[in-house]
Order: sequence, then structure tokens, then C-alpha cells
Amino acid sequence: MITAVFSSSGTDRRAFVIRGHAGFADAGQDIVCAAVTSCVELAVNTITDILCAPAKVRVEENSVALWLCEPGGEAGWLVEGLCRHLRLLEEQAPGCVRVVCIRTVSKN
Repeated sequence: MITAVFSSSGTDRRAFVIRGHAGFADAGQDIVCAAVTSCVELAVNTITDILCAPAKVRVEENSVALWLCEPGGEAGWLVEGLCRHLRLLEEQAPGCVRVVCIRTVSKN
């Protein structure tokens, strides 16, 4: 199963970690893995290369993580869009994708 964990600070999406395999089909034939990989790469590349938003990215085998250094803005909206897109995939491929959203409360 692919697990996507999104974290927010207040109302701003700040980070995500996506890891695992969908298990929908054999490697190289798994359309769910392909869909998730494609939308995650689009989001990461748009945030870092097009918007040039300050972010930290970690890519490992079967895992991608992104942390926005500054909350909100266009990059935050893109992370929110990725979360919503993955929720749709979660509905379309039950048992293959799991989306978890964590909200943190900022202390003043």
C-alpha cells in the first residue's frame, strides 16, 4: 500500500511523506503506482523548479518527502492539490492508497 502523510500548521499544508507500493499489479504494470508517482513528481518539480519555493526534498527508494520552508502561498496550494488528488486515488483504488492528514497547533 502507498501511504501519503500530509502535515499542516494551522490552515497551511507544510509537508508530505509518500512511501510504499500500491500492490495493484506486478512491478512495471501497476497503474496505481504510476499515477501516484506521476502526480508526486509533478508537484515536487513545480514547487522546486517552477515556483522556486524554498523547500527541502528527500528522495529515497520508494519514498519522497517534501517540507516547505515557508508556509502558504502557491506552493502550499500545490501541496493541498496533491493531497486532494491522492484522496481521489484512494477512493478509486481502495486498499492501494492511504492518505493521512495531520494538523499541528502552533504555539504563540
